[in-house]
Amino acid sequence: DEFWPEEADAGRNNLNNLASALRKSLRPAGYDNVDYLIRAGATLEFNRGLPVWVDAVNFLSAAAQTDLAQRRQAVQLYRGPFLDSCYMDWAIALRDRLEVTARQCLGQLLDDLVSGQRFQEVVEQANRLLELDPCCQQTHAHLMQAFIQLKRPEAAVRQFEICQKALLRELSMEPSIALLELHQRARLSLA
Repeated sequence: DEFWPEEADAGRNNLNNLASALRKSLRPAGYDNVDYLIRAGATLEFNRGLPVWVDAVNFLSAAAQTDLAQRRQAVQLYRGPFLDSCYMDWAIALRDRLEVTARQCLGQLLDDLVSGQRFQEVVEQANRLLELDPCCQQTHAHLMQAFIQLKRPEAAVRQFEICQKALLRELSMEPSIALLELHQRARLSLA
């Protein structure tokens, strides 16, 4: 009813066809008697007796850990918006929760990497976080600081300009004093 509200019979046929395709896709090669999707009365459900690995569940579990290795694992598991083209309330709520968790996890990972002076990794992870939140001034600051430490002041100046444009376009605001100070340090390093 949720997917095909006006076509009960056609919807049932579509569901049966999709269930058949799912069964084939989920069945491990060579295991014809293994079925991940089972009928339970009038419903379909996953066979809870079989092992299941769900990236979103493992992402949330890893993101909840304080260990640096777990945060790295969580960041690797997050591949982008959950069911991006699905606009059902449950999907939107889960998509928002996963994205907020990803931003928080990336922010914590960045703080750890900056503290450990792992500036090459800071560049990589800061760019990932800026894809999710292009106006995060703290992330731009971490990235500029990393560029300065890596003796790439020209990249820090470019990053400031990117930040300045994003803030103006999205929020109609200017960069923070901390970013202005990093910009000045980068420009002085160029001379």
